Amino acid sequence: MSVKHGYKLNDPIAQNDFIEKIRQSLESSKSNNRVIYGKRTELLFAYIVRALGHVALLKQEDSGDIYYIDHEIIAPDYRLIFKDGSQLMVEVKNF
Repeated sequence: MSVKHGYKLNDPIAQNDFIEKIRQSLESSKSNNRVIYGKRTELLFAYIVRALGHVALLKQEDSGDIYYIDHEIIAPDYRLIFKDGSQLMVEVKNF
C-alpha cells in the first residue's frame, strides 16, 4: 500500500489515510459472505491436509507480494509437498 499510495513513514496524514483504508476494508469484509466463508474454508482445508499425515510441507502461497516480469499472475492458495517429494498447488473453493 505504501508504494501504491505514495505513503511516507513519518507523514501523519499518510498514517491516518492508511488506518482509514484498513478500517474501510475491515468493515467491508465483515458483511462479505464470500470473504467470511471462503477464508474459513481455506483454513479448514489446511487442517484436514495436516491431519491426513501424507504432507511433508504445507505452505500458504497467496499472501504477500508477488513479483513477476511478464504479466499479472495469481498465486494458488497452498503448495503441498508430499513425503515422496511430489508437489501440488491448490486453489481452495467453497461450493
